[in-house]
Amino acid sequence: PEKMALTKVLLVVCLAVASISGFSITNQMQDALVSAIESRTRTWVAQAYVQREMFGVMSVGLRPNDSVANAVPLLTNQRSVRFLPESFDSRQKWSYCPSLNQIRDQGCCGSCYVVSTAAAITDRYCIHSGGQQQFTFGATDYLACCTDCFKCDGGYVGKTWQYWVDSGLTSEGTYKSGQGCNSYPFGSYCVNDPLPTCSRKCQAGYPLAYSQDLKYGASAYRVMWNENAIMTEIYQNGPVVVQFEVFD
Repeated sequence: PEKMALTKVLLVVCLAVASISGFSITNQMQDALVSAIESRTRTWVAQAYVQREMFGVMSVGLRPNDSVANAVPLLTNQRSVRFLPESFDSRQKWSYCPSLNQIRDQGCCGSCYVVSTAAAITDRYCIHSGGQQQFTFGATDYLACCTDCFKCDGGYVGKTWQYWVDSGLTSEGTYKSGQGCNSYPFGSYCVNDPLPTCSRKCQAGYPLAYSQDLKYGASAYRVMWNENAIMTEIYQNGPVVVQFEVFD
């Protein structure tokens, strides 16, 4: 297994309590939303899914619990930036990292808390290697082996970053792609997609053993709950994962 040796701490997670209350979306509301999205984009097509209610129980991706949310220490010596730019795009500053242009699909699983963490780790791993290291960290290890991550029923972001430090993560390809140590296990509908088991093995045909593909984080931390601290962290070190409250 490879332990990341970097000159500065890589990981950040800014944690806030998330509260999602269920409400019913009418067909008229959904059609209006689709029309509004399509009028504003030319790069992809919005579509309404009739079966969306079938997996409603799996839609919650965050669990509000301060004692667990604070699983990673607070960064108290953040290097200040005197003048933050009015606008900033990580894709431009670190254009040598193609992962910054990718948007992952969590499918029907309530796994946004691990999918977003794996994506941010992938970006920051590339950024802090100056583009020399390209590795797509996956969410499969979280869903299969992390006992504190609660699978598709949402989970705690702080625990996911600490899991990378303690247990490591392997590579991942998209759903049914056959790429990476394992492919992401869920598509749009979960009818035939069971939760992965913690076999600690890579899929057939992958050239490396699980232990050879495994990479660990050096440490994890969070920053203060304010805009300037979050903006500074993004500007200096790359993407972060943020939880926020949602009210209906």
